[in-house]
Amino acid sequence: MEDNFQNQNNNQNGGGYAQYTRPISRREIGLCILFTLITCGIYGIYWMIVLNDDVNEVVGDRTATSGGMVFLFSLLTCGIYGIYWVYCMGEKLDRYNGKDGNSGLLFVLLTIFGLSIVAYCIMQEQVNQHATVA
Repeated sequence: MEDNFQNQNNNQNGGGYAQYTRPISRREIGLCILFTLITCGIYGIYWMIVLNDDVNEVVGDRTATSGGMVFLFSLLTCGIYGIYWVYCMGEKLDRYNGKDGNSGLLFVLLTIFGLSIVAYCIMQEQVNQHATVA
């Protein structure tokens, strides 16, 4: 599996060194939404954790807070850290994509109005563009 990942990553990067230190899986957004609804939000927690780790891997921020810690901090602060987290993810993705956008603010507004799953979908779409595993 690891050799396959290295080969795929080297092919994407013109045969150079691998850009990512671990595989980034492509996730079907529709299935993620469906699983989140079917499991009454349990899959959404998992999705947030792996989405955090994938975004950090894509942008090269390997010292950032892990997905598990994001979940723990969100739980301990009754969701306040989760709002801060979506803002940070939007800003990271905007910086990485060279945009001078306001994705962080958009994600915060979506989260405040109970539509954080939409913010996750937007983040996942951007991560899927860099996926190394189908």
